[in-house]
Amino acid sequence: MKRFKIKGIEKVMGNLNKKASSIKKKLTTTGFIRVSIFFQEQTEKTSPITPLDTGNLRSSYFTTIKDADGSVINKSSGFSPDNRVTARHKQNQNATVSTMQSVVGASTIPFMIFGFSANYAMAVHEKTGKDINWGRPSSGPNFFLNHVKNNQSKILKILRQNAKV
Repeated sequence: MKRFKIKGIEKVMGNLNKKASSIKKKLTTTGFIRVSIFFQEQTEKTSPITPLDTGNLRSSYFTTIKDADGSVINKSSGFSPDNRVTARHKQNQNATVSTMQSVVGASTIPFMIFGFSANYAMAVHEKTGKDINWGRPSSGPNFFLNHVKNNQSKILKILRQNAKV
């Protein structure tokens, strides 16, 4: 099985984590949820948007949060173009949630993990070429990483606005 990795994500997330370190212990669940909603909106409204074939990739958006009290919250977007969630999607999402819970359990600080749980999400994200049918206008490669890179200051602003005083 071919393995995929998002190129540059470690550097971008390292920068974001470094900038957020001053408020790390003050982060709130509300702030994380608002960042997740903002981010998902960006992947749907600002180019490059999330590609569309059947809608499974878009509906696989998830967020896992560990709050300051140690509680773990798992949320999926629930988006589906025809309100159907395939058995395959549920299986992918359950596997992702299970993995996230084990990662989250080891942490002693509040944090959030978000992204797409479809098993082909990274492969689609990293595709390049002029002859690819992305399924809808304005969609294309790096539909996740570009939004993390381009919205770091907005993400930090949302976290700061919702941090504990």
